[in-house]
Amino acid sequence: MRRLTREHCDYLAHIPMMGSIESLNVSVATGVCLFEAARQRRSLSPAQHVGQEKLA
Repeated sequence: MRRLTREHCDYLAHIPMMGSIESLNVSVATGVCLFEAARQRRSLSPAQHVGQEKLA
């Protein structure tokens, strides 16, 4: 990614990859990030879910 492109980003994320893969397409990268976010969210206790309303 070009330096100027990086400078205009609000956030940058790094997805560790093993093997000879150098990049992921945006849909695969999004899926990996959403999976990890959901995994981390499930591991939180109910008290740690800031701003979450209780489900009826």
